[in-house]
Amino acid sequence: MQKKKGNFIIMVLVILTLSLYLLSKADLKILWRYPWLSVSQMMSLVGVVLLSFTFVLGSRSKFLENWFGGLDEVNKKHQRLGKISYFLLLLHPLLLAVNVLPNVKAATNFLYLSQNNVYNFGVLALYLMTAVLFLTLVTNLPYHIWIVSHDFMGLVLLLGIFHVFLVESDVSHYLPLRGWILFMLGTGFYFYIYKVFLYKWLGPKHEYLVKRVKKIGDILEIYLEAKSKPIAFFPGQFVYLSFDDPELREAHPFTFSSSPDNKIVRFSVKILGDYTSKLKKLVPGTKAVIWGAHGRMYQGFYANKEVVCIAGGIGITPFLSLLEYEINHPKKRKIDLFYSVKSKNEAVYDRELEEWENRLERFIYHPNFGDSKPRLTMAKIKKTIGSVENKRFYLCGPTSMMKSMIKQLKNIGVKNNSIIFEDFNFK
Repeated sequence: MQKKKGNFIIMVLVILTLSLYLLSKADLKILWRYPWLSVSQMMSLVGVVLLSFTFVLGSRSKFLENWFGGLDEVNKKHQRLGKISYFLLLLHPLLLAVNVLPNVKAATNFLYLSQNNVYNFGVLALYLMTAVLFLTLVTNLPYHIWIVSHDFMGLVLLLGIFHVFLVESDVSHYLPLRGWILFMLGTGFYFYIYKVFLYKWLGPKHEYLVKRVKKIGDILEIYLEAKSKPIAFFPGQFVYLSFDDPELREAHPFTFSSSPDNKIVRFSVKILGDYTSKLKKLVPGTKAVIWGAHGRMYQGFYANKEVVCIAGGIGITPFLSLLEYEINHPKKRKIDLFYSVKSKNEAVYDRELEEWENRLERFIYHPNFGDSKPRLTMAKIKKTIGSVENKRFYLCGPTSMMKSMIKQLKNIGVKNNSIIFEDFNFK
């Protein structure tokens, strides 16, 4: 339902933009008289509105989670709208060029830099947007460089503002359309300024100190203690975390692996790349900042329905938080946890989960080690748990695993509202 709310808002933005465009025409017959020009103008206006809205989606604002059903869904929508807006804005100069053919010289003014500075603003914006999207989608940039590359999108928006309001068009002649486009561009630019420059001061941040760091296999446990007021969060949520270290100041998303009841919070991080490898040098007393919290993995977990948790690798982290909270606030309904890893050596929380199985009434732990058991499938899970009726399924792990499990769940009749998952791949 929440996703529908966000999609409805996007649909309203598009419909309102197109409606104002049509109202700007004294005679609608002009649309048929100049089809290439008309379609080009509509594509550019909708593209500008959607591009502006992507800056809103990238702000990590709390209200967006309510609109789309979680920050992971907001991030997916941000990526999709970014691609759609680029495609629409790319069509704009191409269709304008087609409109003036066979005048090739006039057509090139819409595609290359020329003597017309007003057109040049739009051309430069499109060139820069192309470069940013190329770096995002084609190259595999380190996270900190990938983040910086996105900051250039603010320049794309600024060039777009100059182009839209200097070029002779319907926007310049029809006041309601001009006001609407100005509002959307202004909103996008405000959220860009907020995210890039103001978020570090105005965002929902909490100051912590590193209490201890513990390495278990390829997992690094980071324990933090609040300097003053601790963060309020729900079990299974994630935050953006940064440290007072020149190489660790860029905030990265990490999931709590401890209960909100604990004075000292724990994060379990898989050592994968440069940034996570550098976390090993953290020492007690290092200052840390937490922004958040985000995520909806806890929704429905503490209701009366039986719960089936499916974790792959480091995807166990939100379940550690959810289950530890369950120990202190038992609901006494059945919980099955399937923990899939390549080998027993990678199951760093195997012993912890076995201890919780002894302490938690009606909690059953099902380890699945790939080197000694067949691959975990829904057929195997269903054989273990019996009927899938009146159960909620929670998934966290590699994207490929979750996609496969979700497909298998739907194939055996489990409805969407009984499948809860979050995709923590935010790059």
